[in-house]
Amino acid sequence: MRPIRLLTICLFSMGAFHCTNSGNGDGTNGLALLIAGVAATDGSNHVWTTGEQSSTTINGKAFKTVYVGKLTFFTGVSDSATASTDHPFWIGSTEVTYALWNYVRTWSLSNGYSYEHTGVMGDGTGDTEDHPVTTIDWRDAMVWCNAFTEYYNQLTGENLSLVYFKDSGFTNPHKSSVRTGDCPSAYSATPAGNCSNPYIDPDATGFRLPPWKYWELAARYIGDNNGDGDILDAGEYYPGDYGSGASADTGDVTATNVVCWNSDNSGGSTHVVADRQANGLGLYDMCGNVLEWNEEQPSSPSYSDARYVRGGSYGNSAAILQIGGLNTGANGNGSSSYVGFRLARLLTN
Repeated sequence: MRPIRLLTICLFSMGAFHCTNSGNGDGTNGLALLIAGVAATDGSNHVWTTGEQSSTTINGKAFKTVYVGKLTFFTGVSDSATASTDHPFWIGSTEVTYALWNYVRTWSLSNGYSYEHTGVMGDGTGDTEDHPVTTIDWRDAMVWCNAFTEYYNQLTGENLSLVYFKDSGFTNPHKSSVRTGDCPSAYSATPAGNCSNPYIDPDATGFRLPPWKYWELAARYIGDNNGDGDILDAGEYYPGDYGSGASADTGDVTATNVVCWNSDNSGGSTHVVADRQANGLGLYDMCGNVLEWNEEQPSSPSYSDARYVRGGSYGNSAAILQIGGLNTGANGNGSSSYVGFRLARLLTN
């Protein structure tokens, strides 16, 4: 893993602090903007490095993301195939907390958005707002991603574009997951563009649910030690039968418990995010706490109403915690105290 940069530079804009760990600690890289993705606009030509972090303060709490470059990596529990990402991207350092969900949801209700589910603090048994939000379906999370992009733009003065739309021209964004009209109670692939099957703008720069390849790369990354554009060499990745960040496969309960809240150590409840050891990118709970919605729908007809969920939950045992497992057991219009989500944002360069 490359070391996290030591110089933190902050910009105050429209009520929010934006802080970026950038440069080499000597001040030579100047102000690197959170949204730039590749280069700063101050003439320093700062290039983002995988593992660098950015932070924005929202309602008094830090929302942190980590930059990941385009890479090739193994996939599957047995590392039997490879995949490559097409874009560099940002990914949330934690699962979306109830605090962030509820704050943005409340804002969005006054800005044309509506939701089928209100969300729950963790598993709903006396948890706090710093637990992951749960009991929301895929469609709630999809709509909230659009809302968060709008909120973020208003807060920061950025101009990120929305991801999920009702039309192929990307002019009518999804703003409701309430089960009526173009958001039917049961899953339906038709008509295209309904809330179960939205049009996804391939050039969008806003926040979204992580596509499965991007989620798995973030879960596996330790470091591209030889700089060859892949993490296929020994010591560069977590194998597919490990929990993300663990020092051994999921058969080793002690190693797994260090990074994953699961059925062995959770006490049957969610926990505050970032309370276990982070993985090589500095991401928390990529293993355990709650399962995380991914963007895609499995191709198998037998899972026509499902969306991928990854990483395992506080109620799962070893097999579901394995980062190479592409789990398809979650109904896209169902909700559960075991399922939450994490944000991502793909870059166009």
